[in-house]
Amino acid sequence: MTHVNSNKSEIELRGDTAASMSILKYCVRFPNSSKIPNPSGILSREVPSLAIVAANKEVRQLTSKSRRGSYHKYMSKERADIGRYALSNGVQAAKLKFSQEMKVKINESTVRLFKNQHKLELEAKHAGAEFESRDTTISALNVKRGRKLLLGDKIDLMVQKYIADTRRVGGAVSTAIVRAGARGILLSQDRTRLAEFGGSATLSKAWATSLLRRMNYTKRRSTKSHREFQSSLNQIIRISSGASHFTFDYASSSNEQAAQSRHSLGRWPTIS
Repeated sequence: MTHVNSNKSEIELRGDTAASMSILKYCVRFPNSSKIPNPSGILSREVPSLAIVAANKEVRQLTSKSRRGSYHKYMSKERADIGRYALSNGVQAAKLKFSQEMKVKINESTVRLFKNQHKLELEAKHAGAEFESRDTTISALNVKRGRKLLLGDKIDLMVQKYIADTRRVGGAVSTAIVRAGARGILLSQDRTRLAEFGGSATLSKAWATSLLRRMNYTKRRSTKSHREFQSSLNQIIRISSGASHFTFDYASSSNEQAAQSRHSLGRWPTIS
């Protein structure tokens, strides 16, 4: 039913008038917050609300960042020098020293990465030199085979549930989203696991890909989901033009009638 509240004669919106008034501005735009898990929703039954809030914060920061500039490419010798110095003098000292020498802003995470790589290289060389004198007899096997989860069983499960809920509410899922969400949960639950706080957990792209594979998520392009419209058009669209007020009430319209209205050639529904 279409109601007209006007003191003027009946007006039909057709032709140029209809073309000049875009109905798109009356469509509901869903906020970005509808694409991320609700801290008070069903996910909060299994994942702490504070962890969800922290993960959402990291995801928002990721998606709101402007396009990055070009990375500085470190040569092999530079990596070795930075890693060696950081191993002997600390990450902060290495960061300050080589940032000044190279005239480049070096992040602590980059210095820590080179430090860990250098440490692994040293351990591998020492292990190779001592291999012949070591006892290689296997006395026992662990019951559980395979690599341990990087974040531990509990937090890894939280991350999986967060990603699953993100997909459920229509948000995009990618390795970048996985890493951001996992970082937020770790910051909330156990930040000491992160490499930037002295831990061993580095949230790499390979790790995020592995987690998605364990969740049986197929690799697909991370794009925005299609526009969502309310299933029932029970809202009232009000168009105000001078002294005339036209009110379209679609609550009683069937889906078929609504579809016919949308597909009309540049014409609005007849006002009666």
